[in-house]
Amino acid sequence: MRPIPAFVAAILLTTALGSVHAFSVFVAPLELSLEAGRDTISLAYSIALLSITVMVLVGPRLWRLGPPALVAAASFMVAASGTALATIPSVPTLYLGYGVLFGLANGSGYGFALVIASHALPHKRGVGMGVVTAVYAVGAMVAAWLFRESNAAWGHDTTLLIAAVLFAVLSVVTALLLHISKLTIVWPDRTAGASAGSSVTNRELALLWLGFGAGGMAGLMALGHAAEVVRAHGGAETLITIGVMIVTGTNAAGGFAAGWLADRGQMRRMLLGLPVLAFAALVLLALDPNALWTITLLALVQISYGGIIVLYPVAVTHMAGPSWGPIIYGRVFTCWGVVGFSGPWLAGWLFERTGGYTWAFVVAAAIACFSTLAVIGLRGRLSASAGTPEMPTADV
Repeated sequence: MRPIPAFVAAILLTTALGSVHAFSVFVAPLELSLEAGRDTISLAYSIALLSITVMVLVGPRLWRLGPPALVAAASFMVAASGTALATIPSVPTLYLGYGVLFGLANGSGYGFALVIASHALPHKRGVGMGVVTAVYAVGAMVAAWLFRESNAAWGHDTTLLIAAVLFAVLSVVTALLLHISKLTIVWPDRTAGASAGSSVTNRELALLWLGFGAGGMAGLMALGHAAEVVRAHGGAETLITIGVMIVTGTNAAGGFAAGWLADRGQMRRMLLGLPVLAFAALVLLALDPNALWTITLLALVQISYGGIIVLYPVAVTHMAGPSWGPIIYGRVFTCWGVVGFSGPWLAGWLFERTGGYTWAFVVAAAIACFSTLAVIGLRGRLSASAGTPEMPTADV
């Protein structure tokens, strides 16, 4: 097996498909072309988040049906179909194309890229899965800028068609890379039922779900309102733009660092400490700092969030092994769908009721505490797993 071509394919999957999170640049032109309100247009992105969650959950049942090259190519082709369909000027096709098809393609590409990284770099899973997750955020950041420029030059329909062509090309590239790599993925034998093969108990699954969800909600509440938070704290337009780029970039930086440290035996400490970092930053944000301090504190929240979304798939793989890891992580990842919907909405609801973000920060800080408490409940299992760089890959 050649790990480098496989790892490059995983990076291409998440970097390109991370563009789904650049949806905000399409909101204004879609409102104009479809003569629809912001709530109607924004629902396409909400549907996409739900579709991502569903596919990460059910993906392992589908990915095992074909070779890795076919799975990666299919993910990109579904993304191409979805973005092309979204150019048809109607709300239902926007929901179906961007929300359902592009969302499902993202869940498949993101989840399967983690599987590729886990199997391609068995002795450096933290770094591998950290890079794959971090470049998902980088892809969103770069795509937002590219899409904005393309919208201004050629219109949003042409931008989506260009993206569709790019995804189709990448389907061929990733398929070739995975074919060259000769990557083999061993899936567990599920004929005896999930509980018979997995070493993760229901209690541990619940704690993983709570830890990931509580840690992720704080980050998503802050990330979903980053620009308006900076504005509310006195930031000018230029500072808002720079601030959002910094906040997004620190999300990726947190992921890179967390993956590197996880391979050096620091996984449990980071899972305990990162929510504490978010808690401290959110409490300080509630004290109404100036715009520059606001950007700094939001960046700390995103370092925490970026680390958390990398560490949980690594932790699950350590606990369950590379065969059962994707299946168990799919269940844990459902919490991301819940907080992805509720977190930004809750922050907006509290803003409307109070006229500011203070109470949103207070609530987010309180929720972050539950992430650390959940990890305390897993400390024995995580300590036992942390020193195991390679798990058995045979069917269980």
